[in-house]
Amino acid sequence: MIRFVLAWAVEQNDPLLPLGQGGRLLLVRHPERGWEFPGGRIEEGESPEEAMHRELLEETGRRGTVIAWNTDYYEQGWVALIRLEAGQEAVDDEHVTETKFWDHVPPLETWDANEFSDLGHWVEGVHRELSHPL
Repeated sequence: MIRFVLAWAVEQNDPLLPLGQGGRLLLVRHPERGWEFPGGRIEEGESPEEAMHRELLEETGRRGTVIAWNTDYYEQGWVALIRLEAGQEAVDDEHVTETKFWDHVPPLETWDANEFSDLGHWVEGVHRELSHPL
């Protein structure tokens, strides 16, 4: 059962590449957990896509378009690859102290660097599929 959603969120014109290989992504800073992917729990009656858009707006003040979903990496969660729209609204989450684009894995407090590497390879695969459709 899917319980949470996370976003690998990139600017409209940024390449879909892993960190350290030309890719960048937007992360949020949580006071206790440090830098992490925007996202959170799916509320009752919400679809994963609705939850993703709500969490993205609350935590980053940004809106975006879901390009692809990784439904396999986490047992109870999905990761959305999102192209962010221009413009930003106020961040509406007391648990987010900062948002920042990173081109490398940031200092981590609770996340594992392998998650960034593994998901970066997934993003690269999506890029290949979009660049060379069957």
